[in-house]
Amino acid sequence: MVNPETQQTVLGYLGRAWQMVDTGRLTLKHQDYITTVNRAYYAVFYAANALLATRHMERSKHSCDCRLSRALCQDRPDRTRVQ
Repeated sequence: MVNPETQQTVLGYLGRAWQMVDTGRLTLKHQDYITTVNRAYYAVFYAANALLATRHMERSKHSCDCRLSRALCQDRPDRTRVQ
């Protein structure tokens, strides 16, 4: 169970993620593929931040951090760990 503050943070990130998906759908209909890919990227970014918020590990930068991937997979023996 997450505390109410964390829950609000998670819901905020998920709301942004869905907004990006919706915008991506609109731009796809207009064949604006560059913007569609950009919106998809941000949808994943916000969804990942929602997951991280549940572990109090929010990120504001877009850099790839393999340590972060390892931390997320650490307690999941059914997942392949990043080396």
